[in-house]
Amino acid sequence: TTCIRFREVPPEYMEPRIHFVYTGSCSSFLGKVYAEQPVQLGYACRNVGGIVHELLHVLGFVHEHKRSDRDGYVK
Repeated sequence: TTCIRFREVPPEYMEPRIHFVYTGSCSSFLGKVYAEQPVQLGYACRNVGGIVHELLHVLGFVHEHKRSDRDGYVK
């Protein structure tokens, strides 16, 4: 279990919300930046793993290999 819950909301619901956009690339902003958070889902990430990956970015998670202290752990 987790304390995070997602639910479908009607289009007139103002904020905060995640809007999935089907495009040619996979990306999302890091953390909450707008009332409507766009998540781009290209063909390569239209699966459970890809969607979870982008949702983690929405929640503020970064790629571990891009952390500023990574050189202390990655050789």
